[in-house]
Amino acid sequence: MAREQRRNERYQVRNGAYAAFGREYTGVGKINDISLGGLSFVSINHVAELSSNDAVITIYLAGNGFYLPDLPCRVVHRTPLQEYKEFHNASESIKITIYGVEFGDLGERKKERLKVFLESYTAGRE
Repeated sequence: MAREQRRNERYQVRNGAYAAFGREYTGVGKINDISLGGLSFVSINHVAELSSNDAVITIYLAGNGFYLPDLPCRVVHRTPLQEYKEFHNASESIKITIYGVEFGDLGERKKERLKVFLESYTAGRE
């Protein structure tokens, strides 16, 4: 069994919580779990691969108005789940991938907003 290496407790999110990767939202996906140290999300991206270089991620809730933009981060793991090639052009496909993202230095304001998200919009610890 793999040993848990995270420093922060993970929380399951309620339905409607999404992450948008990059300043131009290169990848958007449903958040699986989140902590003060990072998050995991599932993305269907067929336009461009998400970069593992330092970047930003935005957290938002559909229909709620909660919006936490431009959190510094980096991709720490990428796990492909499936690839579909059932389209007119066989060279195009949709890839479903789980991304693990580690937050960088958030600063006090963003860290406090993230704590509000964890307290108000998660379903509890994993």
